[in-house]
Amino acid sequence: NDGRFVFLYDKSIKTSQVYYVKSDRPQENPILIAPKKKGLFYKVEASQDYFYLIAREQQEDKLYIAHMSNSSYEQWQPLALSYPAHAISKVIPFKNFLVIETLFEGLKQIEIWNLAQKRADCLKFSEAIYTVEITPYQDYDSSMLIFTYASPLHSSVTYAYQMQTKELKVLQKPRSVTFNPDEYKIQRIYAKT
Repeated sequence: NDGRFVFLYDKSIKTSQVYYVKSDRPQENPILIAPKKKGLFYKVEASQDYFYLIAREQQEDKLYIAHMSNSSYEQWQPLALSYPAHAISKVIPFKNFLVIETLFEGLKQIEIWNLAQKRADCLKFSEAIYTVEITPYQDYDSSMLIFTYASPLHSSVTYAYQMQTKELKVLQKPRSVTFNPDEYKIQRIYAKT
């Protein structure tokens, strides 16, 4: 998050509630974002004047936005994801962007919301099997997303994705080896149950 808050989670297996304190005033009493509600589990990130809430209710993940001045359930506004059926694993706020990591059919996806333009783009990964990891400790004020990508055919490569211009740049890759990925094929095979 933007570093202004420390979040305190009070949770059980089936429900949660989240409090926050300002990081520059930890002696103040924690403020409740929204109280426990049976069957609702939520996590929170913050950016500028908004909370971004990942809520799981009835086995379905949804992403909401709520203004900090009133974060009661009734004020939560849904954010429409490009792939609403995906499970949301994390939200990373930047000053002008919101990065959403989702999981679909066992593979991580990265969706990037441009907050000013209120639109989303998805990073596309063409291989059938891969891993992608958003590196921790992103620069909140930046428009650069750093992540690693690897597959059975390609060693781990660290990329910088410029969210404003949509340019992808290699930051670090392993030394080349005598391996030709064109000689192999990756595919996912699904078994009927």
